Amino acid sequence: MIDYLKLLLIIGVLLACGKKQREAQVERRDIVETVFATGNLRSHNSYDLKSEFEGYVSMCERDISDTIFKGTNYCTVVSEANHLEIERLRFLVNQSVLKSLPNSPDLLEMKARNSEAENLFLLDSIEFSKYERLFKSGVISETQYNSQKSLFNSSLENRIVSRQSIKSLVMRLEEDIVNRKKELAIAEANYKNGKVLFPENGLIQSKVVVNGDYVRKGDVMCTVAGLNNYFLELKIDEFSISKIEVNQKVEFKYNYSGDLMVGYITRIYPFFDSEQQTYTVEVAVDSTMKKAFVGSQIEANIYIDKLVSALLVPRDYVDFNSTVQVKGENERRKVEAFFYGTDWVCIKNGLVGNEVLITDK
Repeated sequence: MIDYLKLLLIIGVLLACGKKQREAQVERRDIVETVFATGNLRSHNSYDLKSEFEGYVSMCERDISDTIFKGTNYCTVVSEANHLEIERLRFLVNQSVLKSLPNSPDLLEMKARNSEAENLFLLDSIEFSKYERLFKSGVISETQYNSQKSLFNSSLENRIVSRQSIKSLVMRLEEDIVNRKKELAIAEANYKNGKVLFPENGLIQSKVVVNGDYVRKGDVMCTVAGLNNYFLELKIDEFSISKIEVNQKVEFKYNYSGDLMVGYITRIYPFFDSEQQTYTVEVAVDSTMKKAFVGSQIEANIYIDKLVSALLVPRDYVDFNSTVQVKGENERRKVEAFFYGTDWVCIKNGLVGNEVLITDK
């Protein structure tokens, strides 16, 4: 019969013998403790550009990262009614101009009537001159003469009225053009009053609206970052915030660039973001820094403390109970850590520095 207990003991011994034991000497080094953080570059001069009108966005040709200047136009907000009114008045101006042309239907009709009146007056004038001679010669009666004279006077009056009608029509058409243009100018002035202007110099950081969007008064059109007075907005996890103090040095870089820049913590916000599980701190940076891309993501290391001759042991030699196995000792020794790094643990208490640690990991 197989003795299972002996078999298990033999297997355990074989497994123990098969494990490769590693050793590590406790080291002493001068180190700097840092806290890693991420965030974004901001500007204290940033502002939201808001609409002062209600209507549809048009003439919005600015883009993200464009440099803008005070008083320049971002877009125009036009109400639908105002837009339709402008189109209507432009149509009426064009119609008025067309009606004033020499070959317009109204003027051609009026000229045709005037031509008829001129021709009729010419015929009646010739006929009246003939009747006048005949009357003086006693060939026709006074009644016949007066009848022809009446026709002549009627033609003369018609000619005068016809000529005056053309002049009045031309004046009326010209006056109509002037009035329509005045109305259009007023409507276009109201249209221009819908311009959304930048109050300060800056850099467009984000766009909220584009051409065709409908906005109301107070709606944000875009966000503008100032051209100086930069700062970092960093997020600190809840386990590290107790180590953060004002004036601590910060080395940072853009996510896409390896160039390091320096700043200093100026403000610590006491409000906890429950969604991100972080606190927010501000870091002052050089206002003349080059490549200041506001809104860009930042990676940063905050310098907490410098430890002289600190005790360091490899991270995988310390278990989850904060104990280590010292060579030559049967029991694992309890240690207290200053902090845990990615590869190393900085020991505060529990080791003196001359120990050799062992692990089977």
